Amino acid sequence: MNKKVFVQWGAGNIGRTLLCRIFGQAGYNLVCIDRRSDLVRQLNESGSYTIESVGRTKNETCVVRHVSAIETTLQSRIDEVVTSAEYMGISVGKKAFETIIPSLSHAVMKRWLSRPEDPIDIIIAENIIDGAVLLRSLLKTQLPKSFPVDSYLGLVETSIGKMVPLQAPLSYLHLRCEPENELYVDRNGFLNPVPKSRNIHAVSPITPYIERKLFIQDLGLAATAYIGHYFRPESHYIDQVLLDARVFNKVKALMLQSMRILLSKYPDIFTEKDLTNYIDDLLLRFTNPSLKDTVYRVGKDLRRKLHYTERIMGAVIAAHSIGLCWYKIGEVFFYALNFHPQQSANSEDDLFLKNISKLPVREQILQCSCLDRSSLGQSSIMTILNALEIINEKFR
Repeated sequence: MNKKVFVQWGAGNIGRTLLCRIFGQAGYNLVCIDRRSDLVRQLNESGSYTIESVGRTKNETCVVRHVSAIETTLQSRIDEVVTSAEYMGISVGKKAFETIIPSLSHAVMKRWLSRPEDPIDIIIAENIIDGAVLLRSLLKTQLPKSFPVDSYLGLVETSIGKMVPLQAPLSYLHLRCEPENELYVDRNGFLNPVPKSRNIHAVSPITPYIERKLFIQDLGLAATAYIGHYFRPESHYIDQVLLDARVFNKVKALMLQSMRILLSKYPDIFTEKDLTNYIDDLLLRFTNPSLKDTVYRVGKDLRRKLHYTERIMGAVIAAHSIGLCWYKIGEVFFYALNFHPQQSANSEDDLFLKNISKLPVREQILQCSCLDRSSLGQSSIMTILNALEIINEKFR
């Protein structure tokens, strides 16, 4: 291959609609690594795929070309492309990190033996706070102690706000998404120059931008699903539930409450005007009727989303730690416990809620959030639990 190579590990929605699109437009050959044999086959047969960006007033399509794919079982081919790559992206989900580490470690070891003077930057497209720390620790369990992890692997955390709804089953060559294509990356994570693209924004530190996404966008979108289902259980789509003023006003109010957390924590990074505009833009994107993002897709996976490291309880803990009010955010937890859309019948979420439904409210909170396993002191845990029990009274 004569062109520069970008390797995308995980050819899912974000991998293909954002990272591959950005690097494809920058002139790279794209190689996707994925476990799904049918996806790999279709990409190799076509050599391209189409992205339909669905706006409020018009749709635009672009074709991503110069694409090939490799199954995760083909280690020798993975070794070859990682050795030849200029940059790599990972978008497999935090839970899948451990499953790819042996193969990734093998590939970067082969690269180091072949190109010891050419470090590679790995863009962690996962919206994980301290994602580089996590990935580095996992890699060190597989690589020999002599491997120069810190000087050979640039581990780049990101903040990604792109929304991608559920796709048509097995339609791997046509993806629908919103027009948002911005990628915030940790400037300090790179060992090589930051890739040139108008869609890549290098910032430092990256954590405020990850928390902005988690505590405003992710929280606001999840709250829309949970509050929307509570007041409009017959509505299928996110934009539909936001037509209800009760839902819209509650969602905006809690997003503004989260804004106060970020302004307090990062006064040198964000201004009130910045974050107010950010919230208004998000609400406009949430109400995009053409996207057809479902309440079910946005709200599902309760066991993860109610965990203390996630959007709701994470924001509660952040607010509590700096003495800010968080009651509007805390309400979302209980709207989530009433999340029973028709599509979730007999799902893991449905069974999870049924299993805890007879427990006292304090036990429900602990079962869902694992708050008692956090690093918070006992006094803080009790304060949060007591406040949540008071909030829960309105749901009786």
